[in-house]
Amino acid sequence: MFEVSRPYLVAAIGVLLAQAILIIGLLAERVRRQRADRDARRTREDLAHDLNQPLTGILCNARAAMHLLALPNPPLHEMRQILQDIVDDDKRASEVIVRIRDVVKSRATERAKVDVEEVFSAR
Repeated sequence: MFEVSRPYLVAAIGVLLAQAILIIGLLAERVRRQRADRDARRTREDLAHDLNQPLTGILCNARAAMHLLALPNPPLHEMRQILQDIVDDDKRASEVIVRIRDVVKSRATERAKVDVEEVFSAR
């Protein structure tokens, strides 16, 4: 009886092993995607913070300049410093925008079809 069912038993064990390998691969992919999502979320938060900082500086400096211009004799030296701070903050904001553009471009070019059999045979 065992001799007759032996091929079926071997086939069943092979199927179970294949399923186990597939499940492990799917779980590994899920963990990889969760990490990638977490990293992307951190990147977005970092970029938002990095962009918000110079924009807030520009706003504060512009308000300070408007306040100084309302004075009868505005201090030109301070006005020059404020304007230079605005220029510097603008450059920082531009650098962040370039980084955002680079991140978006790299995400768009990373997508590719993957052969599942090749992924599992490489392990």
